[in-house]
Amino acid sequence: MADVPSTCPVYIGLAAPGSRSPNHAVVTRTIGRHLVEGDAARLPWFNTSPPPVLRILTAASWGRADAMVLRPDDLPSDLMSDSWRGLVTMLAGGHRRSDAETSVLADLLVRLGFVRSAARLLGIADGQPLSDFEFSSSTARAELGVLSRLLPRSVDLVALAAAASRHVRFAPRQRLAFVNFVMVRHGKAGADSPLLDELFAVGRETLEVMSCNDFDYWMARHTLYRAAAYIPFLRDERERTLELLAQAREAVLAARPRTHLERLSLEDHVFPMYETLARTNVVYGRLNQALEATDELVAISPWDYRTWFAKGQVLLRLGHFEDAIAAYQRVYALGGHPVGQAAYYVGFAHEKLGRTAESVEAYQLSHRVDPTVPAVREKLKGTSG
Repeated sequence: MADVPSTCPVYIGLAAPGSRSPNHAVVTRTIGRHLVEGDAARLPWFNTSPPPVLRILTAASWGRADAMVLRPDDLPSDLMSDSWRGLVTMLAGGHRRSDAETSVLADLLVRLGFVRSAARLLGIADGQPLSDFEFSSSTARAELGVLSRLLPRSVDLVALAAAASRHVRFAPRQRLAFVNFVMVRHGKAGADSPLLDELFAVGRETLEVMSCNDFDYWMARHTLYRAAAYIPFLRDERERTLELLAQAREAVLAARPRTHLERLSLEDHVFPMYETLARTNVVYGRLNQALEATDELVAISPWDYRTWFAKGQVLLRLGHFEDAIAAYQRVYALGGHPVGQAAYYVGFAHEKLGRTAESVEAYQLSHRVDPTVPAVREKLKGTSG
């Protein structure tokens, strides 16, 4: 990857986060450490589910093809931290697991890019038809996480989750997770349905019967209202969309974390909140409000490439090309695959400013990081002519 190694070591070997690791990596490492230390029960609910491909992309950026393994125990020993070795021991049966630990272990495997290992752990067979599948009341959260990765466009999975959201055999927080999953899947697919209104009502009713502390309540309320904002968004109901997002924001602002783990959970919920606000305000042409939302992202997680992509996009829309260049160049210091996309936008902004040499240099960097992107090849072809 053009000699731009990722600076975050977490996803290969569960090493301790570095000074430039994003919050989601800190969460992943925290989950691993608490799990192998037998303290998984203390973990709160987290929000962000990083793409499983991160380990592969990090390995590629390090030039470590031997880390692109299919099983955790095949990772080279020089890359294994104590937490990773503990993970391998748990998978080998060297530790008797509770259902809660199994659920956390499966989530960790997905985060580390071992989705099929997580499926096997949960007893989900390769190619198993969903008509033969039933969520377990004790590990449903992990099962949904695994199936959503294995079946990213499955309408049957959405239907299964919608049905499960009404079953009282699941804990209220899990029923809310089913509701949120269905609303988000519909929203991202651009597929409106009367089912969404029904599920939002189910979600509100479920929220009121939750037995939990104040922090967990506000986190659950936040995720419900942020997911529900997709409903009016799909229907071009701008004011209602912004109203629901405002309620989601009010929920996270009302939360009062009491422990380090709860503070970590709060940050993990706040980041996608402001990312959503930034994107939505861009769609609605409210660019100043979008820029304010990206300022919050910088304060929350300055070492997350998504922060600078969000800010850069708004600055490009505003025509602030110098500031956009500065934002995207912040990604360079993080290394890894995102540098390629960031360099493309740096080149684009230089091109808008009439700086041919600088734009070509940026496009060349983008191409070296990822030579498979047609848009970059076209840019280089155009500048060479």
